[in-house]
Amino acid sequence: MKKEYQKPVVACTDINKGKIISNSEEYEDKMRHQSWMTKGKGREIIWLLAEKFRTNPEFIYREIAGEFVLIPSGETARQFNGLASLNKTGVFLWKLLEQERTLKELSIAFAEEYELTEEQSLEDVTAFLELALTRKLIIRS
Repeated sequence: MKKEYQKPVVACTDINKGKIISNSEEYEDKMRHQSWMTKGKGREIIWLLAEKFRTNPEFIYREIAGEFVLIPSGETARQFNGLASLNKTGVFLWKLLEQERTLKELSIAFAEEYELTEEQSLEDVTAFLELALTRKLIIRS
C-alpha cells in the first residue's frame, strides 16, 4: 500500500525576526530574501553524494499534541531563538538522520518509502537538507 506522501517540510520560527522560514513552496520567496539563506547557499549548494549528515544532538525531537517539533538545547538554544517543526515525511528523514547518512542513502530510502522517482526524491531530500543545514538542525559528519 502506497503511503500518503507530502514533500518533507521543516519550518523554523525566528522569534527575534517574528518570521517562519520553511522549505515549502509557500515560503520559497521568503527564503530567497533572508540574508542567512543567500550567502552562497540555497540552490547553488553542490552536494557530494558521499558526504555524510546527521541530526544536531543539540536539538531534541518531540511529538507534542500531534505536532512534531525540534527543541534547541545547550548553546544552540541561545542562538536559535525559536523552534523547528516537521511534517510526517520530514520526521521520516529526521529519524534516518539519527545515524550518519549520505544524500544518496537518504534519497534512496525516501524514494522507496514513498514510491517516488529517483529525481523527485533527490529534489525533495535536497530541499529539506538545504534548510536543515542552514539552520543547523543537521550537521555534516
